[in-house]
Amino acid sequence: PHRQSVAGGFFSPDGSRFFTISARTVFLWNTEIASQIAQFEGTWHRKGHRPTVRLDPRGRRLVTLLPRRKADRRLTMPEFTQVWDVENPRMGVTIRLPNLRGKLRDEALIFTGGGTVTAYSPFGGRIWFTDNDRGCLLDSIRLGQQFIVDAFADRKGYRLLVSKKKGRPPYSIAIVEATRGKEPAVVELQSEDELQVKSARLSPDGKRLLTLSNREDFGIIWSTEDGQPLVSLEKTEVHPSRLVFTRGGSLVLGERKPAGAPVGMVWLWDASDGSLLFHQVDPPSRFPGQPFNRAGDRFVLFERAIESGWRAIIRGHPAGPEFALGEQSAAFEDARFSADGKRLVLTSQDRTGHVWDTSRGAHISVIEGFE
Repeated sequence: PHRQSVAGGFFSPDGSRFFTISARTVFLWNTEIASQIAQFEGTWHRKGHRPTVRLDPRGRRLVTLLPRRKADRRLTMPEFTQVWDVENPRMGVTIRLPNLRGKLRDEALIFTGGGTVTAYSPFGGRIWFTDNDRGCLLDSIRLGQQFIVDAFADRKGYRLLVSKKKGRPPYSIAIVEATRGKEPAVVELQSEDELQVKSARLSPDGKRLLTLSNREDFGIIWSTEDGQPLVSLEKTEVHPSRLVFTRGGSLVLGERKPAGAPVGMVWLWDASDGSLLFHQVDPPSRFPGQPFNRAGDRFVLFERAIESGWRAIIRGHPAGPEFALGEQSAAFEDARFSADGKRLVLTSQDRTGHVWDTSRGAHISVIEGFE
């Protein structure tokens, strides 16, 4: 069992198995009977952040970050990627990322197809292209002193979102096209004034950019091809503090939490025209890191009920709640849909994992007894 709190989980592509993640270990479980199949040791995470773990689209390889252990056995920042064979955890390769002078952010590993993973360091402005099949480094690109905010990768290369200065937001940003063997190309945002953003995210297909700023038109969707504005989100009395695209990119979810509070208010917009579809203030709620199913027509909210504690709600947009997945005193850590959207895994601060049937709201299995 995990010796630390379970920080999250995700399903295999076929939904028959799921992974749970803690600060040092990844476990693989059978979805139906919650029996342990395999264990992967040696993940790395930054305190207060989710451990960096990625599963390839075929479900065959698991990639984690590994630190270098000093002579006094203390761990440094990550310096290697560890590639695991899911069917045989004893088989795997370790790939060193040279000239890593800074932290790798938690989303820094991206599969680009053909067994290749690209990693990027936001603070050092550097990208690494690695080959998982042969266990070697293919190439690296350095972008100078720019800070990498977000990234999209496919077989052609990287589409990067970079700030023009280091430090905390707000900052001005630009889009960089980075491909192996070519000089990076820069696309500037076509704004009348220099846009200072609080946060920015690329769409799942890398073709659009979502920015959040202090301006009256706080949320804008841009084209990453030419930097032109496409859509402005419908205005609200209170601006969100975070905006994200859904997995399909057709919707935008917003969240705002008061300082020090675990929950707040949430919004949902249509990404095609910016119209507001949904807004919830009471009960206070928040959404997990990837709240939507793959189709983008259902999402999960964590609601705070004063008397009973917490409950997870599956909603269809823009309708009201479909059903609640039980109630518990411990706060939820994360929620992930399976690829077909028929199942959902919930992980909690009480060190349990629960698998639910999303069509009936029925409980399937639970993993208990974490140390």
